Amino acid sequence: MGRTCFGALLLGFLLWLVGPMALVEQLQGVSGGYLALAFAAQGATKVFWAMRWQEILRVGGIEQKLPNLVGLVLVGQFFNNFLPSSMGGDIVRGYCSAGGKGTASAAYGAVVAERLIGFGALAAVCSVAILSVAGSGLLSPAFIAMALLVCAGIIACCGVMFFTTGWSELSLRLLHNRPKLVFLITELSKAMQFMRQPGCRVWRVVVLSVVIQIAAILFFLFTARAVGIAIPAVSFFVVVPLAVIASMVPISLNGLGLREGAFVGLLQIFGVVASVAGAFAILARLVDLVVAALGGLIFAFRDSWRTERAEVEAAE
Repeated sequence: MGRTCFGALLLGFLLWLVGPMALVEQLQGVSGGYLALAFAAQGATKVFWAMRWQEILRVGGIEQKLPNLVGLVLVGQFFNNFLPSSMGGDIVRGYCSAGGKGTASAAYGAVVAERLIGFGALAAVCSVAILSVAGSGLLSPAFIAMALLVCAGIIACCGVMFFTTGWSELSLRLLHNRPKLVFLITELSKAMQFMRQPGCRVWRVVVLSVVIQIAAILFFLFTARAVGIAIPAVSFFVVVPLAVIASMVPISLNGLGLREGAFVGLLQIFGVVASVAGAFAILARLVDLVVAALGGLIFAFRDSWRTERAEVEAAE
């Protein structure tokens, strides 16, 4: 609850800073065509996300139909946006995607693995975009160096998690007297090594991870165009990843207020007026909430996951 209140305070401060009336004026002139494209990009992102998740689950011995996983991605977004925990959606996704008691750890591990590879892909896309505009004069050398350092750190951490076991071995030594944590770390380590497993189509996971990030950036690009922001499209390949990374700081609910503030600050670097940038950030959040509400409806009216899970557990 504390993080929810803090996020609401951040958002309220942002609204006061850029001017409520200016925001209202900007939102009144939203382009319906671009807004429709933004919703389409959101939908595409969820489908590609589910496809990547399906591949990682398959390597772990769990078979799930793509429509079910698309629905679970939306359900996860609902829990992340409307419950006071940014991890609630991942917990629900892990539980509902498991095929039974014996596969629960593999399912949760797959959720963590696909989250981490998503962060790595986001940082990689951002790095390429920053380097592509480095000579344009829009970004200061200090900003470029700092942003590249952050991205490199994220990529390096993901590399350590996915391609080495030293982190898990050290954790097991430190927590050897905590059997539950030992089991959790062991299973997580297995999930992190999914790329080394026989039958894993690494190329598919990598390609889907990049496509997901591109689709997500296009969502923000179309949302920005809807409020009249006309800066070059490549700018969003810098702005969006950095704003998303900033929103990961665990001090507000699902980055509420943090992401919006980061967007306003970063877009001003590219010459966008604060009120217009604020209108874009608020509109993007509203679209997120609408899509998340769809996930809530799916969770409320489709109980097939719970029924199938109960049947599998009963059979075991």
